[in-house]
Amino acid sequence: MENGTVLSTPIGHKLLITMDPDQESSSPENKTRYVNGKTIVNWDYIASNGIIHVISEPLIAPPEPPSAIHAGIGLGIFVGVVILIIVLLLVGYYYYRNNKGLFHFRYFKETDEQQLVENETYDEM
Repeated sequence: MENGTVLSTPIGHKLLITMDPDQESSSPENKTRYVNGKTIVNWDYIASNGIIHVISEPLIAPPEPPSAIHAGIGLGIFVGVVILIIVLLLVGYYYYRNNKGLFHFRYFKETDEQQLVENETYDEM
C-alpha cells in the first residue's frame, strides 16, 4: 500500500492508510504504518477468512448522521395549514355575511304594484 491510500469498509466508512514521512526511503518491512492515525503493530497474519492486521488502539466508528425528519411530520404540518386556512375562510365568510353595521343608507325602489295602489287612492279623492 502507498502513503495516503483510502480504503472503503463494507458499511461505507473510509479508512486512511498513512506511513511515517521520515521512513520513506527505508525498506517496506521497517516502515511504520497507520490506519486513521492508529499504529499498525503487526500486519499480514493469514487467517481462514482473510488477512489480519494488529493495530495499537481500536478504531472508533464515525458518529451516525442525524436522521431526517419523518415524512409524517410534513404531512401533519400540511394538513394543519389547510385546516387553519379553511377555518379562517369560514370566520371571514361568517363575519361579512352577518356584519350589521351601525347605520347604512339604503335605497328602496318602489315596485309597480305599490305605484298603482297609491295612484288609485289619490284618484278617488
